[in-house]
Amino acid sequence: MEFIAGPIRDMITGIYGHVGSYGLAIVLFTVILRVILWPLDIKQRKEQKKMVDLQPKMKELQKKYRNNKDKLNKKTMELYRKHNVNPMAGCLPMLIQLILLFALFSALRGLVNSGVMAGETFLWIRDISKPDSFLTKMPDGSVNGYFILPILAGVSQFFTTKMMSSTTIQPEGQPKIMNYFFPLFSVYICATYNAAFALYWVASNLIQLIQQLIIRLSARQPVKEGVN
Repeated sequence: MEFIAGPIRDMITGIYGHVGSYGLAIVLFTVILRVILWPLDIKQRKEQKKMVDLQPKMKELQKKYRNNKDKLNKKTMELYRKHNVNPMAGCLPMLIQLILLFALFSALRGLVNSGVMAGETFLWIRDISKPDSFLTKMPDGSVNGYFILPILAGVSQFFTTKMMSSTTIQPEGQPKIMNYFFPLFSVYICATYNAAFALYWVASNLIQLIQQLIIRLSARQPVKEGVN
């Protein structure tokens, strides 16, 4: 993971050299990263949307060929080919983004451990190398933050997850669970880890919300053809 984390650290440090703030450098890096990943994100969302649109046809096939699995598999593949759908097309972009998330986590941890972010302030946060929390005390007895980033992370993650669940296929009952699990997980991570990572998390969620709104506006119309 270091072969990815290293260049990320260098890029954040390079941006810091121009703007003079690690907090701002992380936000700008996040914007750059999301813009670079946007084509992959668009492809992933479009493939997921096509799969969702095909679900009524898939259910018809499953009902029609419920006693003939071979026929069902054949007709399913024919349906995918007819509508140019690849069920695995959305996996690669997701995998790439997951790898980058872990690499970024490692990169920021390296920067924090090196001490370069110690005492680095950003907005209301007195030290971004520590959690944005009123439970984190500074040497003078004051608080490091006010739990604002964890709350923003939870709220932004809730809307991001909710919007994504409308364009993905989920087992019955799962979307509601995920709509609350990921936001709560975001709050926990951002409340217990350093504010530098929380800044990335919040900025990334907000940018993804904007991108998903744009993708939704340009999404294809649902498939209307019948099933043979």
